[in-house]
Amino acid sequence: MLRIVMGVFGVAINAVLLPVGQYFWKLSLENGYSIKVFWSKHFIYGALCYVLGTIFWLFALSVFPLSKIYPFVSLSYIIGAMIGYLVLKEPLGWINIGGYVLLIVSLILITIGSSGN
Repeated sequence: MLRIVMGVFGVAINAVLLPVGQYFWKLSLENGYSIKVFWSKHFIYGALCYVLGTIFWLFALSVFPLSKIYPFVSLSYIIGAMIGYLVLKEPLGWINIGGYVLLIVSLILITIGSSGN
């Protein structure tokens, strides 16, 4: 049971770290794109988020089948949109919100369908 809880935790942490990494990469580009971006602190923070997210993802993969957990990567799209809207003040339209609701409904259906296997 603890292994399953840790696997779910791994999926959740991965889904959070990916958009946080993207947020840092966005910050690293505030003065435009150049080769210097790769040595900025924000770029390094973003890369660290991706490395840590991958470590958590690998643990989750050791617990669950790829076909069952990979759709949960789409949670990072929703978290990324929330970061964009709340932190970066980017617009978020109703069509986008509808798409995110559909993603959540899809994940619920995948979870329900997976419980019977």
